Amino acid sequence: AGNFNQLYGRGLGLNLFENRGLAFDTWMDGVLAEYKQKYFSVKVSGGTVEACDSVFIAKTERYALRTASAEFYPLRGVKAGVAYIYAEGRIPQAVGEKRLKTEIPGLFAEYSNDQMAVYIDYSLKRSNLLDDNTTAWGNGIFASFSYYKDAWSVTLDYKNYRFDPRDPFERDDFGRASKALPFQNGPIVHK
Repeated sequence: AGNFNQLYGRGLGLNLFENRGLAFDTWMDGVLAEYKQKYFSVKVSGGTVEACDSVFIAKTERYALRTASAEFYPLRGVKAGVAYIYAEGRIPQAVGEKRLKTEIPGLFAEYSNDQMAVYIDYSLKRSNLLDDNTTAWGNGIFASFSYYKDAWSVTLDYKNYRFDPRDPFERDDFGRASKALPFQNGPIVHK
């Protein structure tokens, strides 16, 4: 119980972290329980996340989260997992706020040996925008292949984060309730 970070897969569904240089903190205040064995592990958590926007300092988004994840290790070098995130949130607007309920199920798998690693992560996001009486759908996929030998390595990544596809003019609406949420942080080059 307390304040903690958490990562499911590579972060498409859940990546709670702190970066003081960017004034970004999405650690959860709540309870985390974890059970590990040789061939599997299970995590469940519940609590609240407050995310202050680093662009609009006066804007703080609040979320109540319930999460669960299971990882399986059937063979040496093989890992597969499932995750589920349920969130209820409030996103401030210029006037008032928007309420939403979001579900984010996901799958991830990894294979690695002494010379290579292959990884794939997929998450589906469904948000019910309660004040607009609408539903927004989106998904994200991250895939990575790495090969290493002696003193060199090569990595190829595929990233397609379509959690809320918009045209270029709509992307600047930072109050959009259907956007990728602050606790979803997939791999990117620079935050």
